[in-house]
Amino acid sequence: MAHMKMYGKRFFIVIVSIILSACIGFSALMFVCALPSGRVALHVRESGGILMLEGDYPIAVPGDSSTILDNYTDCIMLLTSAYTGDENCVEEAARGYRIYKKKASKEESCSVCGILPEKEARVLDYMRYWHGYKVILKPLLFFFNINGIRQINALVIFGWIALISVLMYQNKLKIYIFPYLLGVSFLNIPAVVRSLQYSTIFHVTSVFLILLLVGARIGKLWENRWMLFLAAGICTSYFDFLTYPIAVLGFLLVINIGLIETQGKHSYQMVWEVIGESALWGVGYVGM
Repeated sequence: MAHMKMYGKRFFIVIVSIILSACIGFSALMFVCALPSGRVALHVRESGGILMLEGDYPIAVPGDSSTILDNYTDCIMLLTSAYTGDENCVEEAARGYRIYKKKASKEESCSVCGILPEKEARVLDYMRYWHGYKVILKPLLFFFNINGIRQINALVIFGWIALISVLMYQNKLKIYIFPYLLGVSFLNIPAVVRSLQYSTIFHVTSVFLILLLVGARIGKLWENRWMLFLAAGICTSYFDFLTYPIAVLGFLLVINIGLIETQGKHSYQMVWEVIGESALWGVGYVGM
């Protein structure tokens, strides 16, 4: 009976969490859509000039085709963040509008963002995604073009890697540090640093790894880590734009297994942990 009551309570928390997350996420999108887009469009134009020189799919490390960038999708993200139409913020947040120049590449469209004559403009929407990245990207575009954002990206990414390594050491997961660094290296950091699209999920993964490792040292948070996996699924769905969402779950599960091991739990308990937390992540992702 006690178990039924606990699962009923968790089910209620899951439903409420998804509904609240959707409301908060949509409100955040409406807020950034309501922000003025003049300076944003200016920095997107500057970015368009840079991206035109690079092309749709340049290689971050010459000679290494595995470090190919996706400037094509980055342009979509920039144009969506800098939309300058007349729609209200509710409609804009819901539909994910962007403006292209007719018969031009996406980089060329970026280079005339905000100054494109109406007769040459083509407005498209993209409603299959939340476009939650706009909540971060649009404010950044007030101050930086693509090069500035890439430099910030590099500092933050290497900061995440260093902090996570330190936290693993403090949580008696020294043996996991090298596999973590190896796993990160296979994500091609040179490409992740320079690509808005690739880096989004890296940031989500890193934030939740830090929360898991910090929570492991706080009893109440560790006992309720199932909520962390639910929140990770929700945030993955919100921020991701056509990339590698399952990496969030994979990294979290591996580190979580290591933390469980340090507590001396048996292997069958880990199996149930993996199944339950994977399901919660999936419910958060699909529900959102």
